[in-house]
Amino acid sequence: MNNLIKSQLYQLRKEKVLITFLIVIIIMEFTAAISETSFGMGTTITADTLLAENGHYLVLVAMAFGLLLTAQVCGSDFNDRTANYELMSGHLRREVYFSKAVVSLTGGMMGTVVAFSVPFMFNVARWGWGTDLDVKGVLIRYLLLIFPVLRIICEFIFLSFLIKNSYVVMAMGFIVPIGLGQSVVGYFPDCKSVLLGLTNIYKLAVFPSWMGYTVADLKYVYVYDTSLSLEDIILTVVASLAIGSFFLWLGYQYFKNDDMR
Repeated sequence: MNNLIKSQLYQLRKEKVLITFLIVIIIMEFTAAISETSFGMGTTITADTLLAENGHYLVLVAMAFGLLLTAQVCGSDFNDRTANYELMSGHLRREVYFSKAVVSLTGGMMGTVVAFSVPFMFNVARWGWGTDLDVKGVLIRYLLLIFPVLRIICEFIFLSFLIKNSYVVMAMGFIVPIGLGQSVVGYFPDCKSVLLGLTNIYKLAVFPSWMGYTVADLKYVYVYDTSLSLEDIILTVVASLAIGSFFLWLGYQYFKNDDMR
């Protein structure tokens, strides 16, 4: 399986499409991170305010790259029948499947982190952190975001082996987080269940807030709550691991019994 993983990594280094997608996604993130102009505000903001107001959008856009990479790793070999040749050369289906799953999970998660971190860190360096959000609370929430993101990557691994067309799954990888994910905020603002990956991300990346009035400055300000209950933390981890593992198992069961036609 190690040779298959090395082969997958070598192919990824040559994929110009993925590099192009990464550049496009980082540009989209920079547009949001540098200025609120892209959201109609016209003013620059500190990093914590950026997360408070648009962190959900930044996470979904960054995750789109992880899903695009997953579609490429797991689905492209079906386009040119490379998967058939791997099996004919003596590799077990278990080795083929889990080598792609490992590369998708590690590469997809790393790509998501890079796509999010590069423009965000630029914003921190340029305008500072700010005073709107508690650093510890934000750190806990964003570390927990790893779990629903990995869980959605597992779901896309299953879809890639089911659909066997990397272009279709790539389109889904762009539409689902950016289109459907943003719709959750617009049409279902109270839906924050951990049973769905997108709503779990919404629960973690959107901070409860209320408006307050400062007597000293004589102005209204938003107050954000970054805390999470122990129940929220446990449910996020357990649901993500359980559902992600289920889809990994389901994908393997399908691939193991697939006639590869």
